[in-house]
Amino acid sequence: MTGKLLHTFAGHTDEVLDVRFSRDGKLIASASADDTVRVWDVALQKQLYQHKGHGSKAVEVNFSPDDKTLAIASADNSVKLKYLKGILPTFAGNSVSFSPDKKTIAIANQKAIVLRRRDGSLIRRFNPQNEDIIKLIFSPTGKYLATIDKDNQIKVWNFQGKLLQSWQGHDVKNNDIPLDAIPNISISPDGKTIATIGRFDKRVKLWNFQGKLIKSWHLNDDWVTSIKFSPDGETLATIGDKTVKIWNYQGNLLRTMTGHKDSISAFNFNSDGRIIATASNDKTVKLWQHDTGKLLQTLTHKDNVYAVSFSEDNQFVITGSKDKTLKFWSLDGNLINTIKGHQKAIKEVEFSRNNNIFTSVDMDNNVVFWNLDIDELQQRGCNWLQDYLKMNVGLDDSQRGVCD
Repeated sequence: MTGKLLHTFAGHTDEVLDVRFSRDGKLIASASADDTVRVWDVALQKQLYQHKGHGSKAVEVNFSPDDKTLAIASADNSVKLKYLKGILPTFAGNSVSFSPDKKTIAIANQKAIVLRRRDGSLIRRFNPQNEDIIKLIFSPTGKYLATIDKDNQIKVWNFQGKLLQSWQGHDVKNNDIPLDAIPNISISPDGKTIATIGRFDKRVKLWNFQGKLIKSWHLNDDWVTSIKFSPDGETLATIGDKTVKIWNYQGNLLRTMTGHKDSISAFNFNSDGRIIATASNDKTVKLWQHDTGKLLQTLTHKDNVYAVSFSEDNQFVITGSKDKTLKFWSLDGNLINTIKGHQKAIKEVEFSRNNNIFTSVDMDNNVVFWNLDIDELQQRGCNWLQDYLKMNVGLDDSQRGVCD
């Protein structure tokens, strides 16, 4: 210890009232009279998070023992908990899928498929040889996993890692462009039909689980990227360029939804199939009525939006963006909350069935598990705030009993 100044973290606009290191020494949290708490990365020497709204002043801050939660004491005599990068672990992976019962999470990290429980603990890992997996999904029956890979292969696996079926997907002749031939895959709600979309041959193909082609039709879009079955299994939706198209199983176009000013990067149905959400490079998410194509709401980010999903109870929408934020919205278009945790653009989000957990994937192929079980989080917070609540002389009896 020499007393030499190593770095100055600048950003607060008023007096800094408290500073704490995380237990592992990698982060610094600072509380200020400017009504913000800021979290800084010691090694990178930059700000990672900023939390506002503490009753005019944030007077004290501390890390939880696992360094994943901040406790913030405010000038309004309240204590608030803020969560850093989710309560649950972060794993490497470029695609993630929940099992139908939401008890198992499958993660593809290009060369491997990993099955984990909801708390992140490992169930099984298997390494398909010479695979470069683009996307994986559970079958709705919960019996199989389906994958698409960079070799233009569609594959079906059991949970022990045995390859059950494999077949060539789409025509890639005369295409030297280094892009995935099959950008997306979906499985019908009854688990009997696989749908794929071809980037180069611009075709929708429907297959059974033995790899037999059932139906195929051509798309007129210049740039096709995604396909999904509706929750009732009656229709298919595709996105290409700036439009969403709804099809029946015979390949008949039922309706087209237009309105985005730039390409659509992702879309999703809500659980009852009445609403479609589209995320776009025009920095917006649009909500559409499925059966009429009517535009219901437009939600705005500060940058391109790459991911969108609905909560299972259809109460809100979550979006992920190039601006590295996850945003929660009500269906009437109001912003509920913003979470900052990823260091790169977010490309995928998915909810568990009971809404307690969701996952997000960023462009660095980091998969983050987020815990939204409020009862569990409150109990964790109360467990390590108990000394503060007992000893702080500035609290009255009602504040001191907040965890009772």
